[in-house]
Amino acid sequence: MYAPTPNPDHRPYRHPPSFAMMLPFAALPLAVLFAAAFPTAAAGLLVGVAVGIAL
Repeated sequence: MYAPTPNPDHRPYRHPPSFAMMLPFAALPLAVLFAAAFPTAAAGLLVGVAVGIAL
């Protein structure tokens, strides 16, 4: 007979991504949603971050 395959389980998320990897993926849609809902606040936040980096 045929020898059994060593590892027939090839699920893509057998080892799910770590929390540190999931956090940016979760934060991106929330940032887009915030920018769409509050464009003035998002622009002010970006200007504030840019000024803070420049100083």
